[in-house]
Amino acid sequence: MSGYKHIVVAIQLNEDARYLVEKAVLRAEIDKARLTIIHIDQLINHNYTGMVGIDTSKVEQEIAKEDEVLLERIVANIDYPMEEHKVVCGDMPGALIEAAQEVEADLIIAGHHHDFWSMLSSHAKQLVNRSQCDLLIVPLN
Repeated sequence: MSGYKHIVVAIQLNEDARYLVEKAVLRAEIDKARLTIIHIDQLINHNYTGMVGIDTSKVEQEIAKEDEVLLERIVANIDYPMEEHKVVCGDMPGALIEAAQEVEADLIIAGHHHDFWSMLSSHAKQLVNRSQCDLLIVPLN
C-alpha cells in the first residue's frame, strides 16, 4: 500500500492548531504528500437560531478576514511546502468533507476534545459517518 497523496488538516484558530499541524506535517513528510490546512468558519446565523432573518453577512466577512490573518500566522511557521490554506465558511462536518473532496484528499486530520460538550455534539463522530476518505482523529486536551 502506498502512502497518502493529499492530506487535509482541519484546525481551529487556537492553541490546538500547532499540535494538529505538527501531526499533519509529520504524516505528510513520511508520505511526501501534499498538505492543505483548512479552518471552518461556522456561519453565525446557523449557530444562533434566534437570529433568523438578521443579515449577518458583514459580520461574517469581517470574521473571515480576521481568520485569514490568524491562519497566515500559523502557516508562516510551517516548514513544509503547502498545497494551500484557506478559511471555509459553512457547517461542520459538511464544509470540511466538501473541501476535502474538492482537493481530492485521501486523509483528513482533525482534533477532538474529550469534554462534556463534545460528548453531546461530536463533529468527530459525524466525520466518521460521512467521510469518504481516511480519518485521523487526534485527541486534544
